[in-house]
Amino acid sequence: MLEALREFIRSDSIEVALANPVLLSTEWHDQLRKADRTSEVDSALRKLKRVADLVRERAWALGVGPLDAIFEQVQEGRVTQAHGVVMAAAPDLTWRLSASYVARMSAVAENMAHTGKWKDGVLLARLMLHAVEARRTLLEFEQESMEFTATVCWINVVTRAVWEVPDPHLFHDAVARGEKLAYVIDDPRGASDPATVLHLLGTLYLDPYTANRSNAQPYQVQHAAWMNRFRVATAGGTNSNKSKLAMPEPAEALRKAADYLERAARHRSGEALGRSRKAQLQALVWQRILGLSPGYDEFERIAGEAIQVLDAPEVQGLRTEVLNMRAWFRGKEGSAKDDEADPVLLRQAQMLLGKPVQGSLRGVPAELQLSQYTQTALAILKWAPQQAFELWTRAQVLGRQQAAEARTQFFLQGLLLLHQAYAPHQVSSATGSLQAAFKRLATSDDDDFTRAAKLLSLAYHSAQSDEEEQAIEIVEAASLASEEFKRTYPELLKEARAALLLGAAVNRYNVREFEEASSLYMQSAMAFLDCESPTRAMDAVERVVDIARRESPRALYWFIKDMGVVAPRLEGSSPGVPEHLQRLYRETLGLLMRPGELKLIVFIMFLEMVKGTTFAHALLEGGPRDWLASKEAREMEAQIAGLTKESVAQPDVSPTKLDFEWILTSYVSSQEQAGGSTPAERLRNARIAFEGALGEAQRSRVTQRRWITTEDTVQQVLGPKSALLAMYVGQLPDGDAANFLLLLTQDDFYSAQAKLAGFNVNLMSFGDGEQRISLSPFALSIAGLHRSIQEDPLTRNVSAKAATQLLTAQENLLGGGLKEKLHGLRAAGKEHLYIWPHGPFHFAPVHLFGPEDAPLAEEWNVTYLSSLNLLDPARSWKVPLAEFMAIGLDFPDENARGLPSLIDAEAEALDVTRVMNAPRALTGAALNKQAVLEALQGHRRVHIATHGDLPVSTPCFQSLYLSPDPAGDVLYAYEIQRLELKGVDLVTLSACETALGRFDIGDNLRGFPASLLMAGVSTIIGTMWPVESRCARYFFVCLYGAVRDGATKGDAFRKAQIQTRRQFPQYRDWGAFYLSGAIA
Repeated sequence: MLEALREFIRSDSIEVALANPVLLSTEWHDQLRKADRTSEVDSALRKLKRVADLVRERAWALGVGPLDAIFEQVQEGRVTQAHGVVMAAAPDLTWRLSASYVARMSAVAENMAHTGKWKDGVLLARLMLHAVEARRTLLEFEQESMEFTATVCWINVVTRAVWEVPDPHLFHDAVARGEKLAYVIDDPRGASDPATVLHLLGTLYLDPYTANRSNAQPYQVQHAAWMNRFRVATAGGTNSNKSKLAMPEPAEALRKAADYLERAARHRSGEALGRSRKAQLQALVWQRILGLSPGYDEFERIAGEAIQVLDAPEVQGLRTEVLNMRAWFRGKEGSAKDDEADPVLLRQAQMLLGKPVQGSLRGVPAELQLSQYTQTALAILKWAPQQAFELWTRAQVLGRQQAAEARTQFFLQGLLLLHQAYAPHQVSSATGSLQAAFKRLATSDDDDFTRAAKLLSLAYHSAQSDEEEQAIEIVEAASLASEEFKRTYPELLKEARAALLLGAAVNRYNVREFEEASSLYMQSAMAFLDCESPTRAMDAVERVVDIARRESPRALYWFIKDMGVVAPRLEGSSPGVPEHLQRLYRETLGLLMRPGELKLIVFIMFLEMVKGTTFAHALLEGGPRDWLASKEAREMEAQIAGLTKESVAQPDVSPTKLDFEWILTSYVSSQEQAGGSTPAERLRNARIAFEGALGEAQRSRVTQRRWITTEDTVQQVLGPKSALLAMYVGQLPDGDAANFLLLLTQDDFYSAQAKLAGFNVNLMSFGDGEQRISLSPFALSIAGLHRSIQEDPLTRNVSAKAATQLLTAQENLLGGGLKEKLHGLRAAGKEHLYIWPHGPFHFAPVHLFGPEDAPLAEEWNVTYLSSLNLLDPARSWKVPLAEFMAIGLDFPDENARGLPSLIDAEAEALDVTRVMNAPRALTGAALNKQAVLEALQGHRRVHIATHGDLPVSTPCFQSLYLSPDPAGDVLYAYEIQRLELKGVDLVTLSACETALGRFDIGDNLRGFPASLLMAGVSTIIGTMWPVESRCARYFFVCLYGAVRDGATKGDAFRKAQIQTRRQFPQYRDWGAFYLSGAIA
């Protein structure tokens, strides 16, 4: 601390004080004055007091203090959360804390939690809590105050977090900390007391169980949907399903809430007492809704006490809420009085309407401001509906700032108020009455704005007569009636449409029209996504699956038809959603494969939906070039460039112990971040964060497919000589895994199920410290197969172990009679077989499956598809380009990059250049990033022979080295996505493992091949594992010789494979080559 003070005196810099908040502690100032009364210290302390006052008056600049600096590192992905906690608890940080700093960070964390950024709030509050607890063993001054502040913040933040996702771990941790604090801590400054903690514990049990609930829908339905959020959020997790912790049942939670709040109220007075009593009334109201029997007299006593103490202008919203609850409770008890309008409430409404929203309640938190507007609007609705709606309209600026669920409830409330304010003629349930009312309004003398309001009111009211489907058209008419109305109330129009679609779906379901209901549920899911409400969208999707499960498998058509657009938007809403969707897909496939249910078009649509929707869209529309050009992307690139330089200077001394092949065949995930204590770890973490942001940008671009794949379009592009084998790893009704197979030709199709006895489809998880990977059980088998094939086979063409594995793979993965069917197709003249794999089988060398002397590639020309959209004829862009360019770079022994020697790459480039009669090759000193990018954009065919790197946790940083010098150019996969490569027909890659990338759980390809294909390249040929350079040189010379002589890409690949097999018969040589994309 004294060293920090000396630094402040030397620099006279406010930044030093902000980076060391302990310098702003008045208690420490008092101690120091007693120990050192020099004028220099006195002067410094006076300056520090002015800084402390400035901090209290203004917001702390996030990022300059010790904890918020760590928070930003975690948030940006440079260090993991677990390592951030370790950093926060380190002694060299904890001594720098002060009570004022902890209070300010608490306010920041709580504000995050209350404005929709609850995950960030939890992170900052957790860092602060661990730092304060670690400080306990070092320093005593201000410690109790800091612990009290940090714990109060934690309970507040967890309350909002659990409100969003009911995580029992967070909930019970907050309860335990609060219980301890309520009994043993009293803030020495008197700013807080145990009653505050008791109140917060009450709201912890209350708010998550009541917030955004409506008594218009059964409570249990709403509660089940809320509880489902945790299941979705933790889908695929390793611990969540094993934990015995659970959230309390609603009745228990509400009783606990009322008890805590009663205890808090006994020790409070004034406004604080009123807040506790108001919350207690909420608990009693919801007990009444649940069918419990809170005492009427007790309710009246509590309400009377709350009304009496809530008399300050800034808490009139709370007072109004109490009045509303009392009126509701009296109505339920049969004691309601038909009172006249409360003149106080009417005056309050006039006051709120007479001032701007931001100025009418200056200094009052946004939530309380919003409450005052909405509660006043509800209170006067019966007597002044127009005024009530005007109040709500004024509050839109506040409502839009709320978190997702609170925002939804705000706009649904707006629809209710709109209807009361603009209610048109009473609509009966008689047939045609809605249309008659619509016609009257459409031709009325109202101005456009009023007509639009009345039309929307009429449409929303239609739910009373089950006429929602007709009302959807009226919402559209309201949108067209007035541009001003559409501009003022866009959310009301969206919410009304979504609610009406959902209501229409329910109506259809109730009359057992299940297909129509399913179509409407899927439309409502898309509408809810437009309302930024993924939770309601997921609920609508699951209802369709439930219809298929219980009532009609034909509902699956609508599920499959629309999920290609819905799924990518859902996947980004929560970390567990992609795995949850995969579970739905597996169940869907089991239903789809019921005898008599399978239709070819539906199966093709299903496979398209579950196998890489985001990647498929990018193949037609291009990658996220807009995001890559954004300020966010450029800043992340600059940060990564700096970390790259640091990591070169300080190499990683503790690389991951996880097997490379395991990571390769696992699903891409941010869980692969680890630590952050070294530059190498921070670099990997920053790259993983960039990978995640790039994937999210790509998902956000998905709208709809341009190429509608039907059996006709697919069979047409297959032609007379080709067959397509599609795979999907799913689950049979008995729980065993199975490889669901579809074999499609121009004029026929065949489906089969290869049961994989003893396997299930649940993900496995492995870890090395913080780093974790999630992978399919089959990934381990495929990783083992890769290793076995690359072993020295001695006197054989493949090792004995690999031979056994390849034969077993054929029997297991190509079972169900498929092997015999393939023989029959080959005998009938089919020659070429597309493999469209799934999950870890993208890395399976299917062309090598079978007996050692008769692999699949013996009979078939086998190529691969990472998406069916690679067959889209529209991808054959005609762009005038030069014919060919070869690129090659040698790496001498003991090169500066530390890579294995590569001495044939330049000779290989020159060889294929001569074969193609091209004017020149790009080699040696002429090679740099700009030249390579120009070569890619300027030629129909490009061959690249150089060293490559696959940083397996960050496939968008898969790279080609363009110089042996560590400071030389490197071309990363994501940089390719900035290019326009439409018209590039073929790119061949002779670098190690260049055909590989990685896949996410949605089966979207990542890495160098993905980037080339998304940029517009038609076909890629590379290798599945490292290949001996002489073999690679021979293969590509043969390939380009056939291309020069007029062979199609597919035929040229086949000829090169056969010729290479003769010269290099070992599987690890000729079997490594891999074609992905079109073959024509």
